[in-house]
Amino acid sequence: MPRLQVCILAALLAVASLASAATPRVQALGGDGAYLEDAGNVLRWSGSLADHAGRATVGTGTFDGNGYPREDETLSGPWAGVQYALGGEKRPFAGALYLMSRSSDQGDGSFGAGLQAGAFHALVAMNGEIAAVTASWRRAGAADDDRGEAREEIGLGVRFDVGPGAYMDVAGEITQVMPRDAVRDTLPEDENTGVCYSLRTRMFVGLSESLVLVAVASADTEDRHWGLGGTASPWPTRHLRLGAALTWLPDPDRLVLVSV
Repeated sequence: MPRLQVCILAALLAVASLASAATPRVQALGGDGAYLEDAGNVLRWSGSLADHAGRATVGTGTFDGNGYPREDETLSGPWAGVQYALGGEKRPFAGALYLMSRSSDQGDGSFGAGLQAGAFHALVAMNGEIAAVTASWRRAGAADDDRGEAREEIGLGVRFDVGPGAYMDVAGEITQVMPRDAVRDTLPEDENTGVCYSLRTRMFVGLSESLVLVAVASADTEDRHWGLGGTASPWPTRHLRLGAALTWLPDPDRLVLVSV
């Protein structure tokens, strides 16, 4: 993608590069990475992959102090991933592979994310003159796993400039949801799968060399015929989110973010 005339991305990357354990860092900064330009966000903002190629990460996972989904069990991880560039100095292509033993807080924002077991992510990006486009595929959980359900997902992410001092990310997924076998056997054939649609966008606007305005919008919907506990009942869910944040970068080692 074309380089921005102002150094929004470079400034945000300078702060993000201080640590590389993406999930713990985002959680420590408030638990929401939508307002941050972060190398670990490629699984949710896949259009940014071409800007963050050339790294490998390993995580021990994160725990939920309330014991959900299970006491003494990780909410995510352990996990490992690699993001790489292809095509020489111009880096026209990029890819990423992630393997996780649990994937709850690394997923697509699903309402049943806490039920996911292991996951495999694969992403391929093309970095063009107008935009960077990334296709993604994810497989999470297994139907014979008593910890929850299986999910298979395809997604698309795009990053492009919208002005001399602004750029935008757009990402979305379609996910097929399948209950574990014990629940699946109790449902009619036309009700034993569900579907989740996710669409989101964010825009970074440089107000000055040290101030960045970020706007975020997302919509998620999930329809299935069983509840979180495996009950055979309709469970349609909708979620709409709008938000904005102002980021101040007084120097490369500090970042102040206020969001609504």
